[in-house]
Amino acid sequence: MAHPVGRRTIGTGSAAVLSCVFSNMLLLLTTNCRYTDGAQGLFVFGDSYTDTGENMNYPYGMTWPGDGTAHRSSDGRNEVDYIADKFGVPSPTPWEWLDDNGNPNNGGANFGVGGAGVTDAYGYRSLEKQVDAFEALVKKKTWTESHLSQSVALISIGVNDYTYYNQNGNGVGGVSAYADTVVDKMGAALQRIQRLGITHIMVEDLAPMACMPFATLYVNGETECVTSDLLDTETNLHNQKLQAKVDALNGGRANIVMLNLYKALRTLFENGPAMGFTQPYSRCCKGNCGSGDEVCNDPSNHVIFDSIHPTQAAWKAVTDLYTYSQSYTVGPTLALWKLNNNL
Repeated sequence: MAHPVGRRTIGTGSAAVLSCVFSNMLLLLTTNCRYTDGAQGLFVFGDSYTDTGENMNYPYGMTWPGDGTAHRSSDGRNEVDYIADKFGVPSPTPWEWLDDNGNPNNGGANFGVGGAGVTDAYGYRSLEKQVDAFEALVKKKTWTESHLSQSVALISIGVNDYTYYNQNGNGVGGVSAYADTVVDKMGAALQRIQRLGITHIMVEDLAPMACMPFATLYVNGETECVTSDLLDTETNLHNQKLQAKVDALNGGRANIVMLNLYKALRTLFENGPAMGFTQPYSRCCKGNCGSGDEVCNDPSNHVIFDSIHPTQAAWKAVTDLYTYSQSYTVGPTLALWKLNNNL
């Protein structure tokens, strides 16, 4: 996301059998129900919500590892780390850290980069170019077909496209056609990733931009979501069209699960104190966060770290909702999706 402006665990013996018998009660422990090797790796395509190789300075990384070297647009971990953990695989190696043969890699790769869009938008590596990089490594036999078929992919991207659209003076009238362009390109990328060997794919919808501090700061002082015809129309149309695209691909025997980031973050914003976020709408890091301007003492009280990027605590809560709570995915929860696909 461009800154505004600018191991597997294998159940054994009777214990595994018993845990599977009671799987409805023990979805939190689904890793004990697998009779296969489980997921082999995580492959990521996206923007700064997913980037784990960014050159971010303190206070980014202040919570984990604590010295500002997390290379993430967060006070610590981001969703990639937590989703990797859900599947029992390491957080994937950033693409920039791989050599020409894909080494070293730890079973997966992260092609996401801060500032990226589905379109070329701000000029960072677009989704299509990220998939190009993945295809080049696949053609070099970096991973076996078996490895890829038992791996999972995550695609989370789109906010930069709409931010770019807005900053260029475009209005509500052109949003539907623009959303068609963005979603069609996402659909093409999903199909390419499948053809390249990864059949288990998660795709995330658009975050609630009207709740982000960059939108709320000058309207209500970061105290609630704003009503914005442009932001609301973009978010709603994009998410509806993306869901329709995923439904169509799944109708053609794809295996794609939608992650409802919009609903998950709205839940955190609207129920903050009950979920441990005492200041849900307020940023932890004020002003120019990268310059070390005013920073809160405890990022875990906040949903958003700077003006748009979730805190480590928020990402953990979001991925827990995906994994264990109904209606934060379209279809099965991630825990059940894992179980059904022996991941």
